[in-house]
Amino acid sequence: MKKQIINPRKIYVQDPLDVIPVVPLNVETKKNENGLLHLRAHIPLKKWQKKIADFLRYDYTKVLQLDEMGTAFYERVDGIRSIRQIAREMALIFKADVSSMEDAAIKFTKMLMERSMLVLKLEKENSIGQV
Repeated sequence: MKKQIINPRKIYVQDPLDVIPVVPLNVETKKNENGLLHLRAHIPLKKWQKKIADFLRYDYTKVLQLDEMGTAFYERVDGIRSIRQIAREMALIFKADVSSMEDAAIKFTKMLMERSMLVLKLEKENSIGQV
């Protein structure tokens, strides 16, 4: 049986590899001199947190420097390809086992989502309904 993941709308997905990763609008990407990506996510604050940040002139952002494999993954996030397709492309590039690359892609996607640097687009045919 395939693993199921849950999104905030409580829609279950039959296979997490079928979801489509999307770069959120609040994320800026920049390449360094080695060609590796540097991600910067601007996190919107609410209520009193925003007032304090404004008073202190503080711009709340999260930053992350990606390695070669992370850069290759993030450059393939186009809002069209699924995690499965990206993982298979990366397995060819890095000459790795497809299943281990799929596992790594899921873990990396989860980490990026926790840092507000990636969101998922669910296709209706991939979901099995709401709970």
